[in-house]
Amino acid sequence: MNTPTHDFVSVEMRGLKAALVARARAQRVSVSELVRSAVARDLGLSVEGEPRVGEMSQRAGRTTNVKLSIRMTAQEASQLAAGARTACLSRGAYLAGLVANVPVLVGADRKLSHF
Repeated sequence: MNTPTHDFVSVEMRGLKAALVARARAQRVSVSELVRSAVARDLGLSVEGEPRVGEMSQRAGRTTNVKLSIRMTAQEASQLAAGARTACLSRGAYLAGLVANVPVLVGADRKLSHF
């Protein structure tokens, strides 16, 4: 089995973390994607196999939204609403983030054991 190697860097954000997380949420991308894009742009490089954040935003603008009706238990609906409030997102944006595995939403502190 081939597993990709990951290059990790820890960075002291000096007060920029909240703005970074907010921008990633607004653009509906992970913090890692946003940081990689910014670093690549600053270095004059492109990130292999990953669309740039601006391209993702343009694609999102051309996407047609659909209304989705789902059935959940009352407890699941309550958990969805509470999670969305905690993340300061609409229920739809929160659910879309969970489906897209946005790390800030599906991190280790979120327990989804009932799924």
